[in-house]
Amino acid sequence: MILALDIGSSSARATLYDDAGAPVPGGSRQVEYHARVTADGGVEHDAQRLLEAAASCIDAVLPAARDVAAVGISTFWHGLLGFDGAGRPATPLYMYSDTRSAGEAEALGRRLDEAAVRVRTGCPLHTSYWPAKLRWLAAGPSTVRPARWGSIGELLAAEWLGRAVTSISMASATGLFDQERQGWDPEMLDAVGLDERRLFPLADLDEGLTLREPWASRWAELKGAAWYPAIGDGAAGSVGSGCTDRTRVAINVGTSSAMRLVTDGPRAAPPWGLWRYRLDARRSVAGGSLSEGATCTRGAPARSTSASRTRSSGR
Repeated sequence: MILALDIGSSSARATLYDDAGAPVPGGSRQVEYHARVTADGGVEHDAQRLLEAAASCIDAVLPAARDVAAVGISTFWHGLLGFDGAGRPATPLYMYSDTRSAGEAEALGRRLDEAAVRVRTGCPLHTSYWPAKLRWLAAGPSTVRPARWGSIGELLAAEWLGRAVTSISMASATGLFDQERQGWDPEMLDAVGLDERRLFPLADLDEGLTLREPWASRWAELKGAAWYPAIGDGAAGSVGSGCTDRTRVAINVGTSSAMRLVTDGPRAAPPWGLWRYRLDARRSVAGGSLSEGATCTRGAPARSTSASRTRSSGR
């Protein structure tokens, strides 16, 4: 069997599949949660709550588990979480739809050549991505200085597996990753004042990890399974839809709606208003998305605070 775990923006889900790819009876569970929304455009999750929801999903499906070979994980792209020196959450989990960094997105647009940034990173200078958020957080009143920055996938790995890595798929949607060089982008790191050592090591999808205690005892059925680094939910959705090359386009309608095309890593920047992330080191995911049925792509550049909120939150 294979266990698929998805940590989404509104719920966590775990499902067991047999060796023919069919869902296992009694092997599925979903747990909902809700983001905290603030009047100034903030959208935050309690990372510990998401971790607990994911763990309860796994607890619920294990009675149906037999000979689990691997655990595959997907999470929402762009979520930003600060970690303390012990690998625990030091900040809220800031979501892609958080627009409080609109002013910093505009400042980056004035400082940098956005066309060149998009060629390298696949991402526009926008509130959805890490650069604007990191600058906004650095300029804010908080005295908390996280030891590292990552996403919910790194928290899960640090807690359950004892070793946290950032997959190329997740890194590619941060706005800090050079997709052709396949490493953290020096210009973007300099623009946000971040040392690469305050990010997690990069890994591709061939790096299987194993459970650590006490989770190995709690989930004995998964002790021998290979656990793979979390990838972006859009990339996982494309693969699950059978859209693994440029002959098929995946269309998703959920908390946000999107169209995505998997290709063999094009070098050119995507058309303006679209983005390009990664499935893995070899394959790219290009597309566009809308939040809550909006009429503007999330990838559009932030021109003003009000414009940024419309594009990012769908209002």
